[in-house]
This record gives sequence, C-alpha cells and structure tokens, in this order.
Amino acid sequence: MMNEEQVIKRDGWTYWSKRKLVWLSRINHCQGFGVQSPWAFKMVCNVINGREHHEAYDSLKGEYPRLDAVTRKLCQLFLRLSYDRQPQTVVDFGAANGVYVDYIKAGCEGAKCFSVPYNTSEGEIHRLLEIFQSVDMVMISPYGNFHRFAQLALQNVHDGTVFMLDGIHESKNAKILWNEILKEWQDIVTFDLYYCGLVFFASKRYKQNYIINF
Repeated sequence: MMNEEQVIKRDGWTYWSKRKLVWLSRINHCQGFGVQSPWAFKMVCNVINGREHHEAYDSLKGEYPRLDAVTRKLCQLFLRLSYDRQPQTVVDFGAANGVYVDYIKAGCEGAKCFSVPYNTSEGEIHRLLEIFQSVDMVMISPYGNFHRFAQLALQNVHDGTVFMLDGIHESKNAKILWNEILKEWQDIVTFDLYYCGLVFFASKRYKQNYIINF
C-alpha cells in the first residue's frame, strides 16, 4: 500500500484552482493549434483530445467509480492511445492498482499487459525486461524505483514504442526524468500534457516537443 507521499494529489480546492490556471496558461495550445506536422495534428485532435465516446468508458467508470476527474481523463487517454496504436506488449510500472492496465486492455484486447509494482528490486526489473525483449507501450508512475526502471526500459524501445510518464509537472522526480529524456534522446516526438508526458520513438520524424492543453 502506498503512503500519502507516494500519491499525486489530484483533489481539493487548491488543486482545482491550480488546474484552471494551467488550462488558461495553455489556452493557445488547444486542439492542435500551431502544430504543423499532419501526424502530430492528427494525434492531438483524434487521440490526445479525442472526443469520440468509447463504449468501455461507461463500464470502466462503474468498475472504478472513485477516480478523480484528472486521473479518469488520463485513463481514457490511455484507452484511446491503445486503440490507436494496438500494442502487443504493455508494461505498467508503479500504478497503485490495475486501473491503467484495464483501460489499455479496453482499447486493445490482444495486448499482453504486465504490471510491475513500484517496490520491485532493480535486479527483478532487469530480469523482467530481458524477458520482454522489446516493449510497445510503457506507463510509468513516479513511485519507488521508477527512474531506474525507465533507464532500463529505454534499452528495449523500438520505432513505434510509446512511453507515458505520469506527473511530469506534479512530481519533482518525474520532471527530472522527463527533462532527461527530452535532452538525451533524438529520435522522439513528445507531447507535454502537463499531467503526463507522451514519448513516441520514431526515427523517421523530426524531434519535436509539443505543449498541449489537455
């Protein structure tokens, strides 16, 4: 069980006031405004801020009725992303429960999803990633040994792999990892959604970081 220091706070009046300020500060980044790449524009409009209502939204809301609004919005994003990318292998590191994995499976029934607890040792992480060989989708929550997990998982990426890093502006350590990836990797297209960061590994695309009002 995680203690309070290991959970990103997404409730309360202070948080919701901050969320409004974040939205206003990114108002010029709505629905693909300023995005020149046709691929990135489609990703923003159809997936990241996609408005299509998937049937699984309702059943999953019944299964997880107490999610705060931002977490549910992220979960629904992961479903849309899974539906769009159709990943074969998904690894979820550090999530408090199986909610992310369940949303991913709703988007791609054939995905093989593996959950890695936040307190997994480095040796066990290394062993697991060796078994996977390569990964198509990786979700990382900023708890426990997440930084080392990310470093190891980055060795298993290929063209088409997607990383989702939770809390890149809400967790100091997650922000450090996010900035490291932006600085050190070249063949990537990234989307800064404030609440999470998306990293698409794509050697045939120009490196670009898009700030999106999510």
